Amino acid sequence: MWREQDELVQSVPGVGPVMSLTLLASLPELGSLNRKQIAALVGVAPYARDSGRRRGRRHTAGGRRVVRTVLYMITCFLALKSDKRSGTPNS
Repeated sequence: MWREQDELVQSVPGVGPVMSLTLLASLPELGSLNRKQIAALVGVAPYARDSGRRRGRRHTAGGRRVVRTVLYMITCFLALKSDKRSGTPNS
């Protein structure tokens, strides 16, 4: 069962073994919730801080820190990799 889920998650472009195992171990709800619910559970869904006429800033908070950290690290890696591929010099 884990192997099948691991293969399915890794079939998504850009998802490797670290990301796959982190998602499967930290998010047993994966597959039973929709994308908005998963984003909220991980802590990457923006929430409004509105009250009456006041419109506050949107913020993300809480959630599963391990998943957020791995998502951030992989995003940074892929951005760097994409930047090098395009020939754009880093600042």
